[in-house]
Amino acid sequence: MVDPISGSSVSMDDCSRALSSVSDAVILADDQGRVSFMNGEASSVTGVPAGEAVGRDLWQVCNLIDQDSREPLSARLEKREGSRTLVFPVSTSIISADGSEKLVRGALHFTAGADASPVVRSIVFRDVSARWQIDIASQRAQKSEVLRLLVDGVAKNLDDLLTVVLAKLARIHTRQNDRPVVLRTIRETQVVIDRISSLVSSLSPQRQWRD
Repeated sequence: MVDPISGSSVSMDDCSRALSSVSDAVILADDQGRVSFMNGEASSVTGVPAGEAVGRDLWQVCNLIDQDSREPLSARLEKREGSRTLVFPVSTSIISADGSEKLVRGALHFTAGADASPVVRSIVFRDVSARWQIDIASQRAQKSEVLRLLVDGVAKNLDDLLTVVLAKLARIHTRQNDRPVVLRTIRETQVVIDRISSLVSSLSPQRQWRD
């Protein structure tokens, strides 16, 4: 193997040592799509020991899917035109050997096989599940704070509106013999009650954010 920068010869052992020290998961495959190398991080994320992975079909070892559609990432290669590099969609996850799923970020490079079908030659990715969980927790905390402020604001408005309603009810009681005043006050009270209903609706479960 020749180093593309220095032009000097690089042994496969040197290449393996270099890739083994990389913190990201790295998997290489031959022109048949069989695993030829896998570093320690890739073994950890896939749950497959490197010794067991070599010689196996890459997609059996690295089972990448779309979390939402459950479509295998390999299916996207069939629709790929032009670029030979595919960056993982944001919803990509890997199903480990034990059946657990982990959200991953990364990219793969492929070439055309003997029958012109795409053959993946290398995959580089990382497990971002922990970071994703932190982001979700942060988003939930932000939503909770916004909802608290909304509730506080609605509570203050409700208090003000209920004060108005009570005042108008008292007016009806004291002017119950004056029919025009009573009717007008009832109409005004209904307007206030409608505003109260609108405020209450803003806190209904249908309008709250979903996690």
